[in-house]
Amino acid sequence: MAAKTKPAYEPETQYLFRILRTIRVDGVRLSRADEHEAEGAFVNRIVAQEGDDVIDTAYAI
Repeated sequence: MAAKTKPAYEPETQYLFRILRTIRVDGVRLSRADEHEAEGAFVNRIVAQEGDDVIDTAYAI
């Protein structure tokens, strides 16, 4: 079985993303019910804090 790699989002690219559960990052609450827009650096911080399974979908915009 191949090792699972974490997705690496480009730090300066804007992403439109959805998460699978409600989380709190840097004092900001993100709801799983909403679409969110942020730079890849913030998305990478979410993955580092919550794990790569928290991101449902993420598209560069």
